[in-house]
Order: sequence, then structure tokens, then C-alpha cells
Amino acid sequence: MSLVSSRMVEWIETSRDWMQHAFGAEIERPENTALLEKIQTATRAGSGYWLMLVLNTKREINLEKECQNVTALIKALLSHT
Repeated sequence: MSLVSSRMVEWIETSRDWMQHAFGAEIERPENTALLEKIQTATRAGSGYWLMLVLNTKREINLEKECQNVTALIKALLSHT
């Protein structure tokens, strides 16, 4: 499990590079700094949600319900000003 969690942290931390590649130079403009930070925070929160769910849940995971939960979390993080 420690390998899985350390790999997940590496993946999350490289998300900034992926976003820069996906959005191009546009995302690096000063007016988009807050948006980039929100996207990174949402990526970290979503990944952490799934990791903690898998590590701590002893019941059967209802994937549809958990997708709704993580979607609500990400929407809240992205819309928060």
C-alpha cells in the first residue's frame, strides 16, 4: 500500500505539468493563476478521496454513489471563490 500511496502522490504532483500541456501557455497567464491552483487542489482532493476510500472502507463500495460524492467535492472546490 505504501507504494500505491507514494505513486499517487507523485501522480498528483505532476498534475501541474499535465494541465500546462493540456491548456498550453494560456493557463500560465497571471489571470489564470487562481484557476490553476483550484484545479490542482481539486485533483489532490479527488485523488485523496479515492485513496482514503479504498484504504479505509470495509464495506462494498457503491461506485455510483462515490462518484457522485467526489463530483460534488470537486465542483465545490472549483466554484469556491
